[in-house]
Amino acid sequence: MVDKQESYIIQKAMFRNLITSAIRRAAWSAKKKTIKQILQSRCRRDGIPEYGRFTPREIEQIIHQANLNIKELRPHFVDHDNIVNYLMEYGGLLDLAIFRALTNEMVDTNYAMGLIGDMIWQARVNAKGLIPIIDPLRMKIAKLTTQNPMGYLEKRLRDGMKYPYSKPGYKIEFYRDKAEYLVEGGKYQREYTLSDGDEVCDMRWFIERDVA
Repeated sequence: MVDKQESYIIQKAMFRNLITSAIRRAAWSAKKKTIKQILQSRCRRDGIPEYGRFTPREIEQIIHQANLNIKELRPHFVDHDNIVNYLMEYGGLLDLAIFRALTNEMVDTNYAMGLIGDMIWQARVNAKGLIPIIDPLRMKIAKLTTQNPMGYLEKRLRDGMKYPYSKPGYKIEFYRDKAEYLVEGGKYQREYTLSDGDEVCDMRWFIERDVA
């Protein structure tokens, strides 16, 4: 006989499986869209149009191979209790699967990495407008409740660290340095990145500062 505690654990596990399954389907659907968007206008070889562009048939073959790669990689995927962390890590698995599919089609390694980067950016562009009211409202509230650009920037960054770069999958440390005077909108820099094999991502944002 199953007691209440065991029943709760089973129900929780079933609910989580439904959520993660939905995440995987949605993530792969979004990635397939970006594959088509990026490859349909690109040459098979970077900067060499003589080799022609990716054809619809070749793009479908890359998608098919990527799907096979996903099934091969899934057993090695470490599930995360945090759903946001799960989504981020699974996105990385999809990118690796697509990268392998591209190189399987004799796409140069560096070119393949560039295409993956463009797909990641395209996915971000595609996601704009999914929640068209909430983020602009948060921006207005942040501006109304802060008196200086640094305070506003800090609020925006802390909101961003809640999603998608949240704990426990990501360890975040905030610190303030001397702000530079820049053009309106500021700039973003980083010297180290995890994707390059470094131990940290040192993201730095510079803002405009009024000069008396």
